[in-house]
Amino acid sequence: MRSSGLAFGVCCRLQWRDRAGFHRLPCFAVRLFYALNSGTRQGKADAPFPPTPGFGAALQEMNRVDIRLLLISHASTAAQRAGRFPADDPLDARAIAEARTHATNTRLAIAESASAYVSPAVCARETAAALGLAASVDVALADMNYGHWRGRRLADLEAEAPQDLAAWIRDPDASPHGGESFSQLVKRVGEWLVALGGTPDLASADMCNVVAVTHAPLLRAAIVYALGASTAVFSRIEIAPLSMIELRHSSRGWTWWPATH
Repeated sequence: MRSSGLAFGVCCRLQWRDRAGFHRLPCFAVRLFYALNSGTRQGKADAPFPPTPGFGAALQEMNRVDIRLLLISHASTAAQRAGRFPADDPLDARAIAEARTHATNTRLAIAESASAYVSPAVCARETAAALGLAASVDVALADMNYGHWRGRRLADLEAEAPQDLAAWIRDPDASPHGGESFSQLVKRVGEWLVALGGTPDLASADMCNVVAVTHAPLLRAAIVYALGASTAVFSRIEIAPLSMIELRHSSRGWTWWPATH
């Protein structure tokens, strides 16, 4: 039996270590586990369990993907490069050039029939335009609310309110700036994903393709939600400008996939 794992990059100069937990599969889940990881085949002599009539078709239906979602973080802004919290900053010439450079590879990953959405932020809308996407604005994709830290320099906050900044970096429930905590952001993104997962006709054989240009914190939140992970892992997920992640929806819910070009 092969197992798979997930590794997250360390950010914010923090390195946390969690004690590994082990979970024993209940008896009814053992057959499904082998089928998903080893591939039970009709008539295969070395199959871990005898084949069950109709099980392959049921498994195929269970894993049928009805939505493929690509989430893209906007190009870097001058404010980001200067270490400032976002304040609805536009892209500068450097960022637009970077987005246009990425456009060819990004477009290859996006299906022609994909529905495109974008955060209302200027930097996200300009990134979508540079990528050649005619995207509809969706307020649910708005950037994290940074409260009264909006537009402030990280270095200044580190000097003025080091304890508040440290709490915000370490604690997903903290929002000392009076805005949105990371836990609240995961809830918001989760609600958007739930609504998106309920939109297509699940009886249809066609897969719905969606692309959304938004912000790095939302990509982190989407990964945490899809994995059902603790929000405490948020500082271990690093999302660079113009990064792309892929989520897929099936009857099992949302899963995180490597973004493919």
